[in-house]
Amino acid sequence: MKYSQFKKTRVPKYNKTDMDRTAVKGFYITLTLVLWVLRKDYDFGSKRIGDFIDKVSVAFHDLNEYFTIEDVESALKDEVGIDIVLDDVFTGVGI
Repeated sequence: MKYSQFKKTRVPKYNKTDMDRTAVKGFYITLTLVLWVLRKDYDFGSKRIGDFIDKVSVAFHDLNEYFTIEDVESALKDEVGIDIVLDDVFTGVGI
């Protein structure tokens, strides 16, 4: 399967009545960009990209049921030194 076909068949579909359309679009745009970087800069193939999508999809659905985004931000800062800053406008990531 080619990358262009893979992207169309593997990106999870979300019920737009249950989620804010803006959040879904932001998730879609972010996921698409991350997948492109993984493909072009890290040479991920369809298997590793599929695994990544599956893991992100599970995390996206588990968000707020098992953990908050603040929990994830804190873990990233504590474990790998990445500090994600969000004010009224996204201001950046510090490493």
